[in-house]
Amino acid sequence: MPSCEKCNAEFETENQLRGHMMSHARSENRKKTVDRKKRVGLGSPHKRLYLPDVPGKQIRWVNDKWSRDPSRIQRALAAGYEFIDSTGMVVGEGAVDGNQDLGNRLSRTVGTNKDGSSIVAYAMAIDEELFEEYQAEKQVPVDRTDAAIKRGQFENKLGQSGFVPEDGISMTVER
Repeated sequence: MPSCEKCNAEFETENQLRGHMMSHARSENRKKTVDRKKRVGLGSPHKRLYLPDVPGKQIRWVNDKWSRDPSRIQRALAAGYEFIDSTGMVVGEGAVDGNQDLGNRLSRTVGTNKDGSSIVAYAMAIDEELFEEYQAEKQVPVDRTDAAIKRGQFENKLGQSGFVPEDGISMTVER
């Protein structure tokens, strides 16, 4: 009876042994590819502005030199955001360093204005605690509007007001 040299399994025929040996070869090839660095194809979709998480921080890309909102960076700095240093920071999946800043601030060109000038985005971070505080402040007017709709005291742009409970909705089709 033929047997496998690697695992001592016994087979009735040489063909069965040959098939079994091929399974050993496949598993060895799989082990080799697992250790290989992940390859990203040139035409493959990938996240170009991906940034790794930083514990205790919220990270955002903030546009600068943007004709639609030219003071965005100054407002972000005033709100407590700070620039992220590009030293040792990997952006994207297998990305090449395309930093647009002459210093160490992490940046990328993300588009163009109508006049053809570049829009540059900077990676900025804010403390998680401060970020949550701002989110709570932004939620206050939303909650007020929701409450007014439910009380029937909110008028939308179409002149409609109030809240119709789900079971009170009816629809008629005119022909």
